[in-house]
Amino acid sequence: MKKYNFHIIMVVMAIISGIFSCEKTAEKPDTTSALESAVASNLFDDVFKQVDNAAKLFINEPAPFKSNLFSIAEGCGTITIEPIDDTFPKTITIDFGDVNCTGIDLRSRRGVITAVISDWYRNEGCTLTITTSHYYVDDYRVDGTKTIVNNGLNESENLTFSVSVVNGLITNPEGDMFTWNTNRTNEWISGEDTKLNILDDVYEITGTASGITSLLKEYTMTIANPLNVAIACPWIRSGTIEINVDPASILLDYGDGTCDANATATILGQTIPIVIR
Repeated sequence: MKKYNFHIIMVVMAIISGIFSCEKTAEKPDTTSALESAVASNLFDDVFKQVDNAAKLFINEPAPFKSNLFSIAEGCGTITIEPIDDTFPKTITIDFGDVNCTGIDLRSRRGVITAVISDWYRNEGCTLTITTSHYYVDDYRVDGTKTIVNNGLNESENLTFSVSVVNGLITNPEGDMFTWNTNRTNEWISGEDTKLNILDDVYEITGTASGITSLLKEYTMTIANPLNVAIACPWIRSGTIEINVDPASILLDYGDGTCDANATATILGQTIPIVIR
């Protein structure tokens, strides 16, 4: 996915500093929780994006290629799938190499993502179990196990996926480490019927996350209103996230559905416009 959470929280941290600098006796909120939970969410979303795009290469049909080399991930990483026939389970390997490679989304990656898939991606019950090996995004190391399960069609006739991360561990470029665990539901609300075009795919995302910061403090994060995420849009188009930061909380509002960089942050009763850089 995108860098939206990282950049927004950096802005929010600055806002909080401004609010509390005028109150010498007031205690500053723990912004480390907000920053690190957002970074972890963003990085594990990136892992999902890479595997999600690779898995969609086989769309309930046997692979049309004789080679197991399917595609180039983000313009520089190779995607391989074994076995190449229509039997399961299959192993998807996305290898970005040992040196940072800047992708078409302008993010730098290195290392390997491996996913074992139990069935055609669109079939109910299909399970993806994802692990990483020396995988870095913009020099942040991402470790942990991510599992995606196809729950089939919901009442709205949309495919939904349970997405969990267990023992997520992020190491930043300075060597600081923090943990992240999450349980989310991704509802595929648009683009499912255009099997050969992933650019029209739109998801609604709900769920929660928790972890321990690099300062050994616990934090939680809840999607208060579903996030609307379009593959073709570089920003979250709508939805809200509540990040619990003792003693205050931050509510991030991504707007009304327009694909733009505008959002708002509500902190201690004050609503402040934010432009996502």
